[in-house]
Amino acid sequence: MAAAISASALVGGGLIAFAGNSASADPASLTLNYTCPFPLIGEQPLKVEINTDIPGSIGVGEETPPIAIEAVATANAETHQGLKTVSAASIEGSVVANANITAPGVELPLEVPIDVPSQEVPEAPPYTEFPINASGEAPSVSFSEPGQGEITVGDIALTLTPKKADGSETGLKTFESACTLDEGQETVLAQFEVTEGGSAAAQPAQREAE
Repeated sequence: MAAAISASALVGGGLIAFAGNSASADPASLTLNYTCPFPLIGEQPLKVEINTDIPGSIGVGEETPPIAIEAVATANAETHQGLKTVSAASIEGSVVANANITAPGVELPLEVPIDVPSQEVPEAPPYTEFPINASGEAPSVSFSEPGQGEITVGDIALTLTPKKADGSETGLKTFESACTLDEGQETVLAQFEVTEGGSAAAQPAQREAE
């Protein structure tokens, strides 16, 4: 019955962002459409915009620091009406965004936690679309082989709590919603290159482990 983001972001979406020591970050953005089952009002569309910074390259053996993910979901008018029907004045919760990193020697599925801080549900009527903001961090990773890689965004799982103006829970209490990607969308958040000449300290350790 409520709305939230993916993301990944968001992201994503499930998302991951790279910031190698020798690379400058480039803005990356992706907008995806989901279908989410909500209490009382059934399945509803949810549009999610994922924004982060991801450099185009990272050296072999370099560990990436966590990078901030910002996401904005657009809840539709039916969701707005449903929330107001149970006297919701605000909404908060969290999202787990599924993502996947593909690179030479790597096929890495990720679950990225994203926070939905408490924010107001607009007054009504009229019942309209409205945005819900969320943010999170992607985990650090490193790569042992050079080559091309990409980050794709998948489904999201919402845990949401709408609240009344006095801070008490509505009749919906806290609920979960497994949102699925609508078919036929481009799900690549970013592409990158893993280059030779990464961290000198990391490469011998990888060879010893082998």
